[in-house]
Amino acid sequence: MGEPYGRGREHNRSIVGPLLLILLGVALLLDNLGIISLSWGDVWRLWPLLLVLAGLQIIFSRTTWGGLASLLVVIAIIAGVLVLSPPEGRARSVEEVVAHPARGIASAVVRADLGIGALNVGALEDSDQVFELLARYDSGQVGLTHDVRVEDGTAHVRLGTTSRRTDWSPLGGRFESEWRLLLNPSVATQLDVSTGVSRAELALERLDLTRLTVNAGVGEVRIILPEVGRYEVSVDGGVGALRIDVPEELEARVRVNRGLGALDVARRFRPQGSYYVTSEYEGADARAEIDVDGGVGSITIR
Repeated sequence: MGEPYGRGREHNRSIVGPLLLILLGVALLLDNLGIISLSWGDVWRLWPLLLVLAGLQIIFSRTTWGGLASLLVVIAIIAGVLVLSPPEGRARSVEEVVAHPARGIASAVVRADLGIGALNVGALEDSDQVFELLARYDSGQVGLTHDVRVEDGTAHVRLGTTSRRTDWSPLGGRFESEWRLLLNPSVATQLDVSTGVSRAELALERLDLTRLTVNAGVGEVRIILPEVGRYEVSVDGGVGALRIDVPEELEARVRVNRGLGALDVARRFRPQGSYYVTSEYEGADARAEIDVDGGVGSITIR
C-alpha cells in the first residue's frame, strides 16, 4: 500500500516560514548578546535569501531530509557572506547640511526620498531658509543628492540618496543614517515623503501645509498634522505601525483601506459610509481630507 495520505501532506509543507523564524531568532539572540550588531537596514539587504529558500523548498519538498539539507545550505551561504565581507568598523560618518534661502519664494514643493535611516521632519525656528536638511550618514553606503529649482516664486526641492555599498558588512558597526528635514512655516508647502526603512516622525503642526503625500516603507511612521488650513493627505502604508495625529481644532474626513492589520480610530470620528468624519467637517475653515491605504501592520488615527 502507498504512504498514508496525512504523512504525504506533511512532506509538502513549506519550510520557508520555519527557516525564516529560526534565522531571525538566531540573529536577534546574537544581537542581544552583543556578539553581532544588527540593524533593520542590514536585514533588509539580505532579502535575496527568500528566493534561495523558495528554490530549496521546490527541490527538497518531497524528501524526508529536505528541511535539514535546506538549513545547511542557508547556513553555508550566510557563512560565505560573513567570510567575504569587509571587516567591521569601516563606517565613514559624514555630517552634511543642505539649505536654500527663502527670499522671493512664496511656496515650495518638497520631495524627500532618503531611504534607510531615521527621518524627522519639523519646522524651522526664525530662519530665512526655505528648508534645511541636517544629514548624518555612512558615505561608504549612501550618497546624498539634492536639487532646487525656482519658478515663479515656487521652489521645487528634491532630496534623495544613491546607494554605494562599497564596504557593507553584516557584522559592521551599529550605524544608522539620520535625516532631519526642517521646513519654513511661513512658506506654503506641498510635501512628498518616502520613509524608506527605519522610523519616521513628521511633526507638521506648525507648517503651512497645502498637501501631504507619504509612501511608508518598513518601520514606524508617526504624522502630526497642522491644526489650521485646508489640505489633503494621502498615505500609502508599508510594513509596520502607522499613526496619524489629527489636532482637536482640525476637522477631518478619513477614508481607510486597512490592508493587513489592526485599525484604531478615535471616537470623535463617526462612521459615514466608507469614511470616518468629525462632527463639524462640513463648512469648517480648518479641515483635512485624509486618504489612507494600509499595508501590513497597525493603523491608528487620533
